[in-house]
Amino acid sequence: MSGPAQEGMPSARTVVRTVPAHDELHRDGESLVLLDGQVRRVSMLGTLVRDRARDGLGVAELAEVLAEEFGPPPDGDTLGTTAQVVATLLSVGLLEVVDDLEDPAG
Repeated sequence: MSGPAQEGMPSARTVVRTVPAHDELHRDGESLVLLDGQVRRVSMLGTLVRDRARDGLGVAELAEVLAEEFGPPPDGDTLGTTAQVVATLLSVGLLEVVDDLEDPAG
């Protein structure tokens, strides 16, 4: 994701934090997360994002974490892939936006 953030996609400067779950089960890098009466299966990427964002972390920093752990994605767009993972986790309530530090000038 280069250039302006796509609608609904967090920017590189968006800071997110993990929403605490009622319970979590981790296995082989993935997780099952119980939150608000629903169980969500979370991929390895999403599980690592939730783990590292417990105290709040920016999307750009999360992209660095994912690149270090898994290497670059096939399309080479680590930031774009991370933004997609974060957007998915936000949409199902497993992450929350703490702050969006987007440049007001554009």
